[in-house]
Amino acid sequence: MSETEDKKPSGAWAHLISEIVAFIPKDLRELIGFMGGFYLLISLPILILGGVNWVQKNIDKPQEPTAQCWKIQKLDERLFKLNTCTGETIEITQPPTSSQPSKAIAK
Repeated sequence: MSETEDKKPSGAWAHLISEIVAFIPKDLRELIGFMGGFYLLISLPILILGGVNWVQKNIDKPQEPTAQCWKIQKLDERLFKLNTCTGETIEITQPPTSSQPSKAIAK
């Protein structure tokens, strides 16, 4: 067998593609191959590093709590904001209420 017989593609699709590519000049095929390899050489490391960065960012992200932690409760006639997740308590101060509503000045 000669070298040209070894390079003949087998299969209908491969034969069709090789016939189409045969119309393209050899210099243009080499240029397209070179540019394709160059773009692959540049873009592949960027895609790999970006994927690793994305995976690392999503693994390190803390999980958001599924339950509501903050609740408002009234104890001894005072309002407190309670965090049931951490046990933190904050007293809510109410503004003094006046017995008469404020009147708007009308002209």
